Amino acid sequence: MKQWLISKIPTWLLHYWVWRNWRLVCSGHPRY
Repeated sequence: MKQWLISKIPTWLLHYWVWRNWRLVCSGHPRY
């Protein structure tokens, strides 16, 4: 199920999500 879900996520969306989380962590507001 997880592999199928990951395959449905566009690469650019995944990169944006990681970038957004990285910014939040650097801003002192970590979200997991």
